[in-house]
Amino acid sequence: MASAAVVIIPGGGDPKPYTGPAGVRSEDAYFRESAPNEFRNNSAKLIMTSLSVTNMSSSLGLRPSGDSFIRGAIQAWGEHLHLVIRPDEMLSHAEEIRSLFVDHQGQEEILVKDLTWYDVLLRFKDEIQERVKTPWLLDWITPNFSTTTDSDIMTANIIMMGLTKKPDSPATELFWNQIVSGQVGHVCGDPPMYVSGWITGFVYWNDDGAPFARTSYRRYESVLSLDGVEYPVLDLTLAPVEYVRAPFVMLDWEGMDRFPAYVAAGTLGKQITEGPPEGYREALGGAGDGVALAEGGKEMHATLRPLSGWMLYEPLHHNTTLTKWGAEDELLDIVFNARRFMTGETCGVMAAS
Repeated sequence: MASAAVVIIPGGGDPKPYTGPAGVRSEDAYFRESAPNEFRNNSAKLIMTSLSVTNMSSSLGLRPSGDSFIRGAIQAWGEHLHLVIRPDEMLSHAEEIRSLFVDHQGQEEILVKDLTWYDVLLRFKDEIQERVKTPWLLDWITPNFSTTTDSDIMTANIIMMGLTKKPDSPATELFWNQIVSGQVGHVCGDPPMYVSGWITGFVYWNDDGAPFARTSYRRYESVLSLDGVEYPVLDLTLAPVEYVRAPFVMLDWEGMDRFPAYVAAGTLGKQITEGPPEGYREALGGAGDGVALAEGGKEMHATLRPLSGWMLYEPLHHNTTLTKWGAEDELLDIVFNARRFMTGETCGVMAAS
């Protein structure tokens, strides 16, 4: 596992190559498959995204995801992939503490005018800062790391819009070994697999804004508790998405005075590449494990990187009532592959390196 310049070698088994579907090659497919429930209306279209200026053919390994941070961690655990986490993805979960920032209920309309729609979206951060309770919100939610990209900054801007709607120590290794655990369900009515671990602490709300999975399953053998906090057990097939959406009115667009659109941002999409992450060989040597595992190259290794992204799109009129969201193929694939790679019927430690 890599986090910025820190590489940690947890236990749980040797890394494996990625054997899943190939990456997508178009901006449209990337976002439609990352957020399929936003595009059940086939006539809906993307207007602008974080990949609008990206050559998809030169970006290797891009794959859709509705929550590449939480789901990506579980996928890396289940398929024995390396996992690279940037601090920018952690900030994409700020929507879970919305009430700390605003007092109003419902939606507040903000008018911004500029020369391009990109500039309009970018300026919203300043308009929102003037309307929130916390003077530090803008500096806090806008990422400012060496790994931060322009797309990360725009993603943070849109999340604000949704809101207003020692590394090789045994303790560190133990902590990362507790990121995910899983157990197959057997009783009729059980989910195909239970998932726990501290990564589930990032899942509090479901897609309707109600508390999600805050009760433990009695048949689950190992519920993680850290510092007196018990982490929930999830039915992964019901895991919510981790992006926020907000209505966005485009003035004088497509022949309409007020054109109804939406913006969404969060941990949309992921990248899976062949080979180990940077620093893996050195980390193996520092941990006293030797470097033999690093010699396999792409035949033995694959690395998953959660990504953040944003999109401006026109799915539904703002007054349209959404029906219940459908099941996501991404979640079913993660469950299937996690069960396929389990030793026996449980896997209690993080298996990705």
